Amino acid sequence: MKKILFVYFIVFSAHSQTSLHNLLKSLDGVAEINISKTNRIKFFLGKDELSEFNSNKVIEIYKESDAKPEVCMVPISISSRFNVYVEIPLFLFMERKNLVTSNTYGSYIIFDKQTNALYRIESDMACGSVYKKNRKILVTNSYFGALMENVFILDNSLKNIKIANGNIVN
Repeated sequence: MKKILFVYFIVFSAHSQTSLHNLLKSLDGVAEINISKTNRIKFFLGKDELSEFNSNKVIEIYKESDAKPEVCMVPISISSRFNVYVEIPLFLFMERKNLVTSNTYGSYIIFDKQTNALYRIESDMACGSVYKKNRKILVTNSYFGALMENVFILDNSLKNIKIANGNIVN
């Protein structure tokens, strides 16, 4: 009976991971990002196109045009096919240098440049911390070992609109 359960667990686990999970697990866990104001763009929820995520800049998320952003998307990996972001509260940019903030983010946002689609993979627990190296550089430390099985497709309001199927990317 134990052998059957073990085989079932192995087979089930192998099929629950997508190529996006594999992409995340292949990334380096540490990234340094320029967070200066000249390296930021604005994104208005529900109004702007997802193609804004084709940038290698920090993306400030605005709910309304006259409001101040509360969160931003920080790129932790840029490649020819995908951009991977984490959502970080903007107030952490104002913190002093040499300050580590643990349990900062709990999911990864992946932009597919070929399909202009945005995906979210959440983690069972907080999966990252940030360290303010200096006034302009933020260092992220990511952990990819507790990724949840589901991959969500996001709309331009960054809300989960549906669960993607297992064959997301070839």
